[in-house]
Amino acid sequence: VHLATEYSHECLEHLIFGPFDEISAHIEDKDYFENTPLHLAASNVTPDCASKILDCVENVKIVLSIKDAKGNSPLHVVCKKGTEETLFLFLNSAENNAGILNMK
Repeated sequence: VHLATEYSHECLEHLIFGPFDEISAHIEDKDYFENTPLHLAASNVTPDCASKILDCVENVKIVLSIKDAKGNSPLHVVCKKGTEETLFLFLNSAENNAGILNMK
């Protein structure tokens, strides 16, 4: 899921909506740097991957608040490296983003 998110939104779409129903269970998995697929999608040029990930999670606020090794949530990553379109996607996806702190 991490590689699909980083390199190909078509591949991610196939994983999420393909024959692998259990793929949504891996949305909160972390890589070596403790990034979730949403952390990686937050810095993509287009919001396609982030949108597909958010579509398949049950609790968006939890996924948006998961911290990486530096203490950054996907919301912090999108503010630093992402696009305005992805930022608005994140802000509009959860009822209340207040309280997502940038610290370990």
